[in-house]
Amino acid sequence: MSALLAVMVLPVTTHASNQQDNDIVYGADIGWLSQMENQGIQYLNEDGNVDDALSVLKNKGINAVRLRVFVNPETDFVWTKPDGTTCLLGYCDTQGLLYTAQRAKNLGMKIMLVFHYSDHFADPLCQDIPEQWSGASAKEIEKYVYDYTYYIMNFLGENGITPEWVQVGNEVSYGVLYPYGSNQTGDFEQLTAFLNSGYDAVKAVSPNSNCLLYTSPSPRDRTR
Repeated sequence: MSALLAVMVLPVTTHASNQQDNDIVYGADIGWLSQMENQGIQYLNEDGNVDDALSVLKNKGINAVRLRVFVNPETDFVWTKPDGTTCLLGYCDTQGLLYTAQRAKNLGMKIMLVFHYSDHFADPLCQDIPEQWSGASAKEIEKYVYDYTYYIMNFLGENGITPEWVQVGNEVSYGVLYPYGSNQTGDFEQLTAFLNSGYDAVKAVSPNSNCLLYTSPSPRDRTR
């Protein structure tokens, strides 16, 4: 099976408006890539020939990729959502992250890493505590967040990979690691503690990585 590669590209910068083009970051989320490749999907360049997906992106001006990591995703990397629908997670466990990050690094691309702190996608509806952390107290989870973040960052560093950006949590508008880290009661103290644990771990390993927070782009009413 072959397909044209379609991506959404967003230029991001913190420099002055008169910057040169090479100061602009053009990024693509490739978290599903290796799983799709394993399913037989191939990617075509502008000439219509099968080519490496990341090479196609680079030739179109992409110079950064967004990767994610889950704590312990399902072994088939398919998640059944609370509403019964299913979706691909991508090969976003520790080894899958390393594999894709190395491919991007070999092409000179910058890397943005997203910690979901869950076994599947974290969003305002689902900020589920990883199965391995279930039953732990809030204070214990603070330490788990630190230790896990430190482990992943150190693991990448040992393999020569330093993310330019690290997103601590995903779509954190309503909190993380429910119910402890939910802000729906108006109490942001535990949420702040979780996010600070992740931040501190990133900086302990990689002081020059930039830490980011990402809130839901389309806030919706939530009951949690």
